Amino acid sequence: MMKKITISLTLLFSILCLVLSGCGKQAGSEFVGTWKYSGIYRGEHYEKTYDTFYVIEKAQNGDTAYIVTRYELTNSTAKPSGKTELDTQKKQFPAQYKDGILEKDFSEKYYLEDGKLKTNASKNIYERVSDKSMTFEEMNNGRGYPTPK
Repeated sequence: MMKKITISLTLLFSILCLVLSGCGKQAGSEFVGTWKYSGIYRGEHYEKTYDTFYVIEKAQNGDTAYIVTRYELTNSTAKPSGKTELDTQKKQFPAQYKDGILEKDFSEKYYLEDGKLKTNASKNIYERVSDKSMTFEEMNNGRGYPTPK
C-alpha cells in the first residue's frame, strides 16, 4: 500500500514538473515557423497578387535572439497588354523576444493573437503554414518566381 502511494506521488510530481516547465520550450518558440499573407492590389495600370512570408528561426546566439526573413512573391499583370512579371524580394533581420512580443526594433513588433501572427507595422494577419522554417524553394513550389538576391 505504501509503495503504491509513493509511486503515485512520484508520478504526480513528475507530471507537475513537466507542466510547470512548459515541456522545455524556449521563450519565443511559439513564433518559430513560416507565416503567410496573400493579397491582391488592383490599380489603374496593373493588377498585382502577392504572397508575403515571414520565416522565423531561432538564432544561434542567445536565449531570446531570433532571425526573421521576409519574402514577398509578386505577380504583376499590366493593363491592357496582359504582360505578366514575377518578382521576389527578401529581407532578413534580427529580432529579440521580450514579454510575449518579438521586436525587430522600436518601430516594428510582432505578436500572436488567436494563433495568427500580427505586426504593428501593417494590418495584415499572417496564417501559420508550417511549424518549420520553409526554404524559398518550398514557398515557390514550382510557380516560377525568381530566386531572391
